Amino acid sequence: ATLAQVLPPELYARFAALRRKYAPRDTGLESRRPLLAAAGLYAKAVKAVGLQLDTDVGDIVSRIARRQGVPILDIEQRLEDPRGVLADFSSMAPRAEQACLAATVARLETDLDAMRSRATAWAVGDVAALRTQPAVDQQDACWAAVASAPRIAELRARFESVWFDAVVRALETNTTTLAVVSISRLL
Repeated sequence: ATLAQVLPPELYARFAALRRKYAPRDTGLESRRPLLAAAGLYAKAVKAVGLQLDTDVGDIVSRIARRQGVPILDIEQRLEDPRGVLADFSSMAPRAEQACLAATVARLETDLDAMRSRATAWAVGDVAALRTQPAVDQQDACWAAVASAPRIAELRARFESVWFDAVVRALETNTTTLAVVSISRLL
């Protein structure tokens, strides 16, 4: 089914207007699941206003650490049943996916200028500005959609637990520890 067929008309109209503005040639977004359409539209809109989602900060920090002989702990998680996890995507709650798309649309309608301002504050290390310009974040709604699939929710919880345990061990055993996490998570 297309988004026009599965979304409430008002939400679809808002999505379609943003798609025409930020991804006019990407008609494939129309036939994606709401969660994937939200991610695709968000990426296109962010790029259209001169921002980027992918940063190589973690890679740069790792490269510098390796050159300096600093031990690096990468947290890995193995999937015992990758096909089952992928199949869980089909069990995501439609309302949760629509909530993700609605939150993404709302953010794109209202927050792109503020996103540029926060990106500048991040780039120059202006933590005070970052604290006074909280992000309108659709990620909670989108993670809720993904977490409505039981195995995926369990994987995320397990990863968070393993990551937290590794951080605690590192802080208890190392003189100095550095973890690379998103600024939103730190704040």
